[in-house]
Amino acid sequence: MKKIFLIVPIMVFCFNLSLQADLQSGHDETLFREAKILLFDEKWEQAQEKLDILLDEYPDSRFYAQSLFYKGVCLKEVEGREEEAIQVYKTYLDRKDRSPNLSEDAEASIIDLAVRLYRKGKRSALKEVSKRLSHPKRVIKYYAAFELSFIEDKRAAAEAIPVLKEILENETDSHIQDRAKLAILRIDPNALKDFVEDRYQRKARILHIRVYTKGKNEPDFAVNFPFALADLALSVIPEEDKEAMRREGYDIDEILRRLNEFTGEIIRIEAEGKIFEMWID
Repeated sequence: MKKIFLIVPIMVFCFNLSLQADLQSGHDETLFREAKILLFDEKWEQAQEKLDILLDEYPDSRFYAQSLFYKGVCLKEVEGREEEAIQVYKTYLDRKDRSPNLSEDAEASIIDLAVRLYRKGKRSALKEVSKRLSHPKRVIKYYAAFELSFIEDKRAAAEAIPVLKEILENETDSHIQDRAKLAILRIDPNALKDFVEDRYQRKARILHIRVYTKGKNEPDFAVNFPFALADLALSVIPEEDKEAMRREGYDIDEILRRLNEFTGEIIRIEAEGKIFEMWID
């Protein structure tokens, strides 16, 4: 009889422990679900509050790693918290239980945040972009190179050129190749010219474009690169200048055809206070 009286309290105690554990386990899932709903509604600070509770109170939760990632998302969306967001994403990427898909998103977000910090004056943030130029995943490496190509500091942007040339060498998708060509063109048109010449082992015909304001000797806009990439060249002429040419009745395609037929001829156009010069050699 005494044994029965001892067993019953033990069973009740164990049952209570089990029930408490189940309730706690359910609570972390509830927090996670509520946070994701708030994320969907773009209520970043409220979502972060839920995630912080989960991260503080349930370090062993199966939702812990995902909660870290989504905390990074919340911080990314709040102005002025870029550095915190980068650190949270890095913590997530250091975990063994990270998701491959979310890891790619975290890497891309770090690149975005680093560029944002750079544009706010924190130049050292660009190292986070440069480091990812050697990332083992091509999608991250390429994204870092494309984003770096938009940086105003051409010396810093030039770090992306080897990766962009790698794209031209190895990728067969014409869309991604065109993006790489435009990225190189933004950084250094001569780098694209040299690449074409080296690749085909012959001197490529070069299209020269100059745009002057009447009365000035120095061009407002100048670019030189292979005629084979003429469409790309025209795409970087300032839109207001192209529109001025159209209003004067000049057909860009006809100009290119004429340039192609008469190598060495300089075509000179005057439109709305601008002078356009184009030639091939």
